[in-house]
Amino acid sequence: MLHAMADAFVSISVDSRRVKTGSGYTVAAALLEIDHVQFRRTSRFSTGRSLFCGIGSCFDCVVKIDGISNRRACITEVQEGMIIETQDGDAQLVPSRE
Repeated sequence: MLHAMADAFVSISVDSRRVKTGSGYTVAAALLEIDHVQFRRTSRFSTGRSLFCGIGSCFDCVVKIDGISNRRACITEVQEGMIIETQDGDAQLVPSRE
């Protein structure tokens, strides 16, 4: 269990379930800690997707955070009061402005 590694905790909501997790954890770590392994469902077959690369290169782990879709769980740090929801549908990639 990851809690053994945390010095401080934050409260978050995961699909309307209030949980405490370690401050400084990524959203992906917090979700896996509570056995929430389906981060999003695909639009075509509604199959569950989860953590894949773990470094922000792919978009399998996108979730809705505080009402904003397409947030990568593997590189987003949890914040006090964060509301995380399973995302329905594929990631919508925003083109770079570079």
